[in-house]
Amino acid sequence: MLAKLRQEMTEEQEAAVAEGAARERKRLESELDRERNRQMKQEAAKQVAFNEALRRVAADKDRQMDAMRQECERMKLSVDKFTEDQAKAERELLEQRETIRRLQLQQHRRSSRALRHVNPDYDNMSTSVAVVT
Repeated sequence: MLAKLRQEMTEEQEAAVAEGAARERKRLESELDRERNRQMKQEAAKQVAFNEALRRVAADKDRQMDAMRQECERMKLSVDKFTEDQAKAERELLEQRETIRRLQLQQHRRSSRALRHVNPDYDNMSTSVAVVT
């Protein structure tokens, strides 16, 4: 009977140890799950912060690129206007030069006619050169 009592006590003790181990395992697994959830939440928060920072940087770069595009367009328009103005000024200068050349030619012809009228030998005189010493 004493052996049977020892046997029962041993079985009860083993059952209590097994039950305690099972409870401890369950507590540790629960604690591990809470820690994993906390870490996942922390990682998710870091990812959200990173994504927000990246979005702000990208938006800022987009604004800078838009400003640069607008500045380039303004500069292109300025260069185009300057080029057009320069070409117009060159055309006007050439027209003025041509007008002056025509006026000089007309003046020369008038002068030649007037000199021929006054001196009929004018044409012969324009080709003769005399050296005086």
